[in-house]
Amino acid sequence: MTNIDSTKSSIMKNLRWPKHWQENVQQISAWELARSLSFPGRKNEDWKWINFAHLDLDELNVEKPVITILSSDNQEINASVLKADSKENLLIQPETDAYSALNAALSEELCYIHIPAKIQKLDPVHVIITLNAHSSAANTRAIIQLDKGAQAKVVFELQSDTHEHLQAFLNFQLEIQLDEGARLELMEVQNLGEHVSYVSREYAHVHRDAHLNWTYVALGSRVAKSFITVDLLGPGSETLMNGAYFSGSGQVIDIDTQQNHLTAQAHSDLLYKGAAIGSGKAIWEGMIYVDHVAQQTDSYQSNRNLLLDDRAEIKTIPGLEINANDVSCSHGATVGRLNDDELFYSQSRGIPMREAEKLIVEGFFAEVLAKSNDEALSKKLLEQISEKFDRNHA
Repeated sequence: MTNIDSTKSSIMKNLRWPKHWQENVQQISAWELARSLSFPGRKNEDWKWINFAHLDLDELNVEKPVITILSSDNQEINASVLKADSKENLLIQPETDAYSALNAALSEELCYIHIPAKIQKLDPVHVIITLNAHSSAANTRAIIQLDKGAQAKVVFELQSDTHEHLQAFLNFQLEIQLDEGARLELMEVQNLGEHVSYVSREYAHVHRDAHLNWTYVALGSRVAKSFITVDLLGPGSETLMNGAYFSGSGQVIDIDTQQNHLTAQAHSDLLYKGAAIGSGKAIWEGMIYVDHVAQQTDSYQSNRNLLLDDRAEIKTIPGLEINANDVSCSHGATVGRLNDDELFYSQSRGIPMREAEKLIVEGFFAEVLAKSNDEALSKKLLEQISEKFDRNHA
């Protein structure tokens, strides 16, 4: 396939329209919009590092992923799989781009998590989204809503097997709404098969005195593009944005973060760490935006990266746009190689070179994973990082 715009005709050809869509005005409208929009290409600044030309969409069948929700029995919360048209898009509009329009048109189900006011859900709600990934294209979405004073922990895992000679595509959206005083700890893991192409658009609204601790981990996919945006909308609102991404041979992982300060007296702190090995490529682009009303903003942004191979590529693009004069904002970005002194010290203690390198990489990512406050999942992810390191050294 030479032109990504053929997506629309390919999806139309393979689509088996559910009967209820014939009467669903919103989905029909989104479909017509998707047909009218061009897919963003490499001339678009946000997409310049991404190329989906390898996808042969004529070979993909449209299907829905399987959404599994694991949670203790608590009738005070609502964690369920619903028909996609039962909840309207509030933060991500179909007009955003062709992928957003397709998601609005073709998602059949969504994961909906609602924590009522003042309810504290201390054990995690664990959501697993599984893609068949046998020559399939899928769209799905999720909504997390915490009412005033509510508290919750949520884990999202997106997964599939790897099938080297097949291809697949997943288009995912996540909307988060935190009302006054709500607190959410969110751990999100993208660990799709390394033949899957992936697009996600994820948006959070954080209101007065609300707190969002969001840890995002990207290990899987062949080509992945994720937009992760947090709007701080009330005094005392706060977000901690933590990220880890590890790109291996044949992979491109591209993450775009946005910290939007749209009110006075809000705080954001971002720490994203990345690594690339073999022929892996990784891109992080981040922006702190401070509106003119957002006096007494406190915001920080840090991106640190490790190049683990001469063929690997990493790009880091931090940014600030400040329109207020009483703020504390700073950013920093680094790309480097493994520390020779640390390697020498490890070898002097009898640790082989390759094992020493792996231990340093694990320690590098352990810092950011610890911010999730999920010790068990962090341990599992460090094991997967270790396995990925070994695979790319084989």
